[in-house]
Amino acid sequence: MNALLILGVVAVVILFWILRTRSARRRWVEELDLIGQWDLEGENTNNNRIEFIGARGDAGNYMASTDDTLESGNWHLTSYFLVLEPNDGEPVRHELRRFEPGRIGIDGPGREKQIYRKKRVSNIIKLHEHHSKNP
Repeated sequence: MNALLILGVVAVVILFWILRTRSARRRWVEELDLIGQWDLEGENTNNNRIEFIGARGDAGNYMASTDDTLESGNWHLTSYFLVLEPNDGEPVRHELRRFEPGRIGIDGPGREKQIYRKKRVSNIIKLHEHHSKNP
């Protein structure tokens, strides 16, 4: 009888841990807000960017460009790693860090310690005042 009680308590603890872990990961993916265009920070990095495309926040397609290369393929998150699988190559795992909203770090083969800032697209249109001259 005691063994069944202990087994039941262990099962409840494991279930609670799994639910909590899933919730924390879901929250991390939402806060990460990875879908969109990210520009590489630093000097002379004007054309270095990566764009994540997808309906979900944890997988989809990507396009990466530098001054002289263009790469595209699939991406997905595994734990706290970003896996990029180019259309013409093997999957590559990168460590992914969120520094603050709109700013991430990617570290791995071909992208060593790179920091990206999310490009914000504004849908605000400035209205110009029209001044009419009264006679």
